[in-house]
Amino acid sequence: MSVTSMRGFHALALALLAFVAAPLWADEPLNYLLLEELAHDDQQFTQGLELVGDVMYESSGLTDKSFVRSYRVDTGEVIQETHFPGRVFAEGITLFNNKLYLLTWRNGILFTLNPSTLQITGSKKYRGEGWGIAHTDTELVMSDGSPTLTFRDPVSFKPKRTLQVKGKDGAIRDLNELEYAKGSLWANRWQTELIYRIDATTGAVTGVLDLAALVPPHLTNSYDHVLNGIAYDADKDAFWVTGKKWPVRYLIKILPGSKPAE
Repeated sequence: MSVTSMRGFHALALALLAFVAAPLWADEPLNYLLLEELAHDDQQFTQGLELVGDVMYESSGLTDKSFVRSYRVDTGEVIQETHFPGRVFAEGITLFNNKLYLLTWRNGILFTLNPSTLQITGSKKYRGEGWGIAHTDTELVMSDGSPTLTFRDPVSFKPKRTLQVKGKDGAIRDLNELEYAKGSLWANRWQTELIYRIDATTGAVTGVLDLAALVPPHLTNSYDHVLNGIAYDADKDAFWVTGKKWPVRYLIKILPGSKPAE
């Protein structure tokens, strides 16, 4: 092989290596089919949303006003409700191994609750802010408003590893409410109408869903009353979504492609 051929082979090998090593940040546009539209309590400053069977769990934030509620997903009938004292600012929730985990924003406290009674059964401390929380088959995963997701041991809540979330334009900040479904992480981005689909292994954004059309008209320009809340309905293979103090919640089927579903 000539020197020129060797150089060409070497360049090709490097190019192939770079291609294999590069993350596939496709940021595929996603769309949705609206399946249901139901009433939502517009006094709930929605932080976390979790569906188990026909029961929806929802946490509501704000200092001196935080609470968690369970209700029938089809009717909105309240089953249980627990309010948090004083300066507690409730954030995201997830239910794992028959425990309801609830984050707090700047209190640095993780609460565990009995999912049947919503009574507090324990607490643990952590550093930094708490925003959204979800779980895989073996771990809890939380957001803190940065591009970093932290995977934690469900018993000790100690960090095990971190994941940097990146799209084609770089790191994605302000990741908020989380859901793990269909082998991916799904995340609201605070103060946007966007939901990101994230590869749970690489952190690459693999899809972006724009829900601007679902924002109630009177809240279109609101700073606080933004899209937040994702709960996967496995029976219907669809997602419940809502927002902070929204009067409505939606069940949507997420689809590939940027054109509206018909």
